[in-house]
Amino acid sequence: MPKPYDLRDYTLLNSLRVSCTKPNKPWEIGYDDGAGTTIDVGYEAIMPAFDIHDAATDPMVAAAQAAAAQGNFAWGTAYNGHFDQTGHFRGRVSIRGTSYPIDYMLPQFGHSNW
Repeated sequence: MPKPYDLRDYTLLNSLRVSCTKPNKPWEIGYDDGAGTTIDVGYEAIMPAFDIHDAATDPMVAAAQAAAAQGNFAWGTAYNGHFDQTGHFRGRVSIRGTSYPIDYMLPQFGHSNW
């Protein structure tokens, strides 16, 4: 399938639909395979994103960057583009015609033991 031009609002040829109307706040995810498997789920952020590379977000970043500049170990670019965020998922998923409600709030910083 062709890569979507805009990852905030797209529909793929297989019907997967993703839409975000306000950056990293509300997300809507939809899918229908036409054979009883559907996804109709929304995500709402309940906190700002926590970026582990942003010194304004994480005060330990400046110290890590200074240590890395002197040749000491640092994560470097291993987690570029990654952030943690607490949010609430709501909606419904159907698999082979059986519908399952979704109502799940991620713990702080998005870590979960689903």
